[in-house]
Amino acid sequence: MPLKQKLMIPRVFVLMAYYKHQVHKRPFSELAPKIGTLGYETEVVTTPRDAVVVHELMESMFRRIGWKDSCLIRALTAKRILNSMGLKCTLYMGVSKKEGQGMTAHAWLRCGKRIITGADSMDGYTVTTTFGDK
Repeated sequence: MPLKQKLMIPRVFVLMAYYKHQVHKRPFSELAPKIGTLGYETEVVTTPRDAVVVHELMESMFRRIGWKDSCLIRALTAKRILNSMGLKCTLYMGVSKKEGQGMTAHAWLRCGKRIITGADSMDGYTVTTTFGDK
């Protein structure tokens, strides 16, 4: 793992714990205004190198931690890190109805052309809302 990623690990872990608490203890109506501009999407432009570094780190850390209800927590954590680097991104929320499973929700984050978190299971979800950085 490159040094730049290793140096981010403590911050990512603290942010993941923070957002896990926020998502489970606060109403979404309190969290939503802090995520970004509702209904806005950032431009699909060339993905900055730092966004790729954050993507690789998030994938590596979540494989190790294994939180099951993690898509929103992952997206919020990565968004906060990317924003602190001055990068704009869009958080997507979607739903899917699969036979025998009922309604399921998913969140994913895009920066530039790259899906930073949630790409592994976003297929089949219909976007219900976006939160983008202006």
